[in-house]
Parts: sequence; structure tokens; C-alpha cells
Amino acid sequence: MSKRGYSYGEAIAYLGIKRRAFDRHIRPRLPPPTPCGTTLVFERTDLDRAWEDYRDARRAAGRATARGQP
Repeated sequence: MSKRGYSYGEAIAYLGIKRRAFDRHIRPRLPPPTPCGTTLVFERTDLDRAWEDYRDARRAAGRATARGQP
């Protein structure tokens, strides 16, 4: 069975990115995490959705740049 909730550090490890990249590119695309005691819990489905949104935006930007658009 796969985990559903991830702490901040676990969310970063799950996505396999650095902390600054997570804070700058992924976290703004996430709904607020759920507090659980002293831990903020990010849901796996939200992490997956935010990553896919970021990935798709980067791909679209790359295609626009390749066509000479700013």
C-alpha cells in the first residue's frame, strides 16, 4: 500500500527535487497542507497534480520558445 500523506521533507523526496525548486515551483500550485500535530501533511494526489501542472507548463513554454515566441 502506498502512502497518502507526506511531510514537507517527504514530499520533496517523493518528487525527487531540491527544496528551493519545491518552494518556488511546486508549493504555489498545491492546496494548503493539512496540519497533523506539529507536521504539515501534503496529499500524494495533490503532489502528483501539482507536478503534472508544472511539467505541462514547462513543456508548453519550451514549445513556445522553440517556435520563437517569448
